Amino acid sequence: MEAKPFIQVVAIESIPELDKKFREWYEKENLPCLFENPNLSTVCHYQIIKGLSDPTHPGLAEPKGGYAKYLTIYGFESEASYRAFENGLEMEKVLANAIKTWKNGEIIIKFQAQYRLRGTWLGQKKAKVGLIHITGVEIPDEADEAFSRYYDGNIIPTVIKNPNLLGADSYQLVEGINHSVSPLIIEHKGKYPKYYNIYKLEGPEAFRVYEHSTEMITNNKNFAKFAEAWPPSTFKVVIRAQYLPLKIWTK
Repeated sequence: MEAKPFIQVVAIESIPELDKKFREWYEKENLPCLFENPNLSTVCHYQIIKGLSDPTHPGLAEPKGGYAKYLTIYGFESEASYRAFENGLEMEKVLANAIKTWKNGEIIIKFQAQYRLRGTWLGQKKAKVGLIHITGVEIPDEADEAFSRYYDGNIIPTVIKNPNLLGADSYQLVEGINHSVSPLIIEHKGKYPKYYNIYKLEGPEAFRVYEHSTEMITNNKNFAKFAEAWPPSTFKVVIRAQYLPLKIWTK
């Protein structure tokens, strides 16, 4: 079987009064140390931007406890690369450093999960990505195949026509983490979304135009019709948020 690209997603923040200290530590010590591991291909670090999503959008979601201020996406060539990274010396170093630097409960992880790429699509133009739009969808096993076909065959062909959408990546859940490792507290309890989708745009204004575009309106109407064939709440959008890039490491 061909190895597929693999990501680990971490939504993280400190308690508010320690935000400045946390960001400096995270960006200058934690992430650079992890990036020394040869199995890690990319690290993309983002900060949430609020107030962009259309409040009337049928998929608007706010998780219990809200979103974390920062989102980090670690990219790997394969799941095997991730497993080697997870057991690497660099991970031991950053955990030891965290224990030395932080007290229990000062850093909160609201979301930590691994996903395998299931599809990637390019938009009509090439430009620098200045914003990512994230959606996370919970789907029961019995609806998985139908949703996958609909997403690939209907949603993507519709929204990718919008010139503001630079590209989209869709991932499927491999494993979600619910247990904490001191001093890092994981708040997330229960299931993680089965599908994790990343839409790439040039910036906030491009997203606003995309959000209210003909393509999005058409997509919302079509999806509502598709969902009518299933029991209510079969498809739950549990994440819908936008992030601005802070720093990107790549090899």
